[in-house]
Parts: sequence; structure tokens; C-alpha cells
Amino acid sequence: MSKKIYFDYNYELIASLLYGLRYVFYAPSDGNYSKLMTKDVDAQTEEKQFEYTSLLMGLNSVSTLENAIFKLTRFYRNHRFLVTDATLFSLNEFVHTNTLLPASGEWANSSDGFVHLFGYMLSSYAKQGKYVLDQKETFETIERITRFTHSNMRVIISHTIFFAIMVKLLEARVKKNGRALSSKEMASCINLGIRKVLYHYRDYQYIGELRYFVRLDKQLYDHATTIVPSSQIVKINPKELRAGNYVIDSIETLIYSLLVAKSYEEGIAMISAIPAFHPNNLFLFTIVYALAHRLPAAITKAYPHNRMTDNDALKVYLESDYKRAFKPIKAIVGLMVNEGKLQVEQMNHYINQLSFEYTRLGFEIKPPLVRLFSHPKTSQEAYYDLYVLLKTTKHYDQAFFRQLTLINNIINV
Repeated sequence: MSKKIYFDYNYELIASLLYGLRYVFYAPSDGNYSKLMTKDVDAQTEEKQFEYTSLLMGLNSVSTLENAIFKLTRFYRNHRFLVTDATLFSLNEFVHTNTLLPASGEWANSSDGFVHLFGYMLSSYAKQGKYVLDQKETFETIERITRFTHSNMRVIISHTIFFAIMVKLLEARVKKNGRALSSKEMASCINLGIRKVLYHYRDYQYIGELRYFVRLDKQLYDHATTIVPSSQIVKINPKELRAGNYVIDSIETLIYSLLVAKSYEEGIAMISAIPAFHPNNLFLFTIVYALAHRLPAAITKAYPHNRMTDNDALKVYLESDYKRAFKPIKAIVGLMVNEGKLQVEQMNHYINQLSFEYTRLGFEIKPPLVRLFSHPKTSQEAYYDLYVLLKTTKHYDQAFFRQLTLINNIINV
């Protein structure tokens, strides 16, 4: 059991963040953004990409964003191409007045705020797993993070859709132990994410804003339709797409490209050719494509894991979130070991807790046999018992078996 089999999603997200940022940090070569995939990077500019990525990964809650506002605002002042004037103005106002004054109306519809969701997405998924989109707190936190820079409901709903799709793609990849999703699986993630969010906002007070999302889900205005969002989105005429900095254009282009593109390179070329193009869309596409398909070869070559661990600012974010995700399981097993021989009723309680924690992480399992954990001598023995149980019991799927291998390897790190 020395071989580690697991999906290091923190590394994949950070690597795709770094690589995607080259589209916004570098000018196009001969007007062709696809050439940036092979461009020799400037060391000084790349260091700025590392700094920005570290900033974004640290924004894992409302409080951490609030604490990082000064540093984030200073970074944006020095790199004005990253955000609109309205976004920078909002951040400046908070720095100077400690009051949220996000731009409103048509001034607050830019797509530069998506980037502030990555850290929170990973943090909330590690803590709540498959239940993260069932929590009212999740929707409230996304809205609060968004309102540091944008107050328009179109942006808030778009951010929430983007967040939900990232979570669903990540959940599906975890369940497959990191293997790439099929087209059908990816479409299912998109359908679930869009429907979850638009159902949440299906209220009279949002009726005016929801009309902007009708191309994503026909069911908004035709409750009897059986057409799922992905089937409708792929039928959009490509000539009607816009890849500008307007938030609705960005979310439509992003999802369409993810569903239609056969490769990362094809997706980049497709988005680059859309009228009113903005490089933010290539950046966002890089993130979601990597979440769905695994890292493209160009990214793993540019940012291998060992290269990023040399960067002190990113080291802490490369620590696997599995350590946090499995902390409750570790605590339960520790109790079982420390209490020695347990009564059946008490054992059943712990076993049910274990089952709940695994279900939270996306694995549908039946509780293991109580007698298996009657008197484990050590934590390692308890994990090994689980490992053997999964290896010899048919009703546990292969993905869960691999997940337990992961626990056995890193739970005590």
C-alpha cells in the first residue's frame, strides 16, 4: 500500500491558474492568442503570476478576502489590465472607508470578479464535499465575496453558476479518482450546476435578472420543457456568441466552449476568434477545461508539481485539502482506537458517522460490519481493516477503494 493513488486537485487548479494567467499578462503574438501556449515567458512577469495566484488562493472566505483587500488592491493598481476601473474603484473605496461600495448598474457587469472565487471553492469543497451546494451559507458567501466589487445581480448569479459548475466538475473528477470526464459526464455536471443555481434564484424578485440567463436554461420561462441546459447551449449559433468582458457573454462563451471544444487547443482558438474578445475568457476556460479533462500536456510541462513547491508563497496551498476533508474520519477512528473494545451500540454510532463522512465526500457506501472495528489496536490497523474490507467486498466501488488507499497513505501526515 505504499503507492499513492489520488487526485491532487489543488495542484491541478494552481497549475491551470498560473498557465491561464499568461493570456492576461502577455500581449498576443501576431494577434493569435494560441501562440501564447508556446511563448517563452519572462521570469519577472511570471513571478507576478505566482504572486497573484498566491493572493487568489488565499481568498478562501469573506474574512480572508477582507484582510487581503489592501494587498489585492495594491496589486491591481500596479497591474491595471487585470480589472476594470469600476472594480478597482470599489476596492479602493473599501480600503479607504472600510465600507462596501461596489459599482452598480451597467458599470458592474465585468467578468473580472470570477477570479476571487477559486480559493473559496476549494476550501468549501474540502469541508463539505458533495453537500456544498446544498448549504444556504454557500450562496450567501459567494454573494458577499462578489459584493466587494460587483453589486449587480447578473454578476452574482453568473458567479454562482461558475462556482457550481466548478464544484460539480471537481466532485465528478474526485469520484473517478482524477480520471478525465466523458462528454456525457461533463454535460451532466453543467446541467446540475446551472439548474441548482437558477432554481435557487427562481423568485419573483429576480425575475428581471433571470431573463439574461434564458439561453443557458430554457426551463426558466418554459417550466414544461424537458430540454436540459447543455443540449440547449450547444445549439447556440456560434456567430451569436461574444467573448467580451461582459459577465453574461463570458459565462455563455465559457460553457459553450467547454461543451463543444474537442481539445484545449481547439477551445483556445475558438474563443480567440469570437468577436469582442477579452483574454479573461481564455483564462477562465483554462481553469474549467483542466477541471473537466485533467491538465493539458502544455500545462504539466510548464508547471510540474516540483517546480511549484519551490515557491514558498504557493507551498501552503499545495498542501492537499484531503487532510482537512478527512479530518473527521481521522478523529472518529482515533476515538475507536483509544476507547478500546466498544459496545455494539457505540460502534454502530461511529460506523454511521464514518459512512456519513464518506457520503459527504461523494461516495455512496453501506456501513461496514460492526465486528470489523470491535477492537482495533492502532489507527493504522483500523485503516488497514477498511482497506481489506473494500478490497474483498463487492458492493464497494473501485473509486472508493482507491480513495481509501489515499487515506491509508496520507491520513497521518
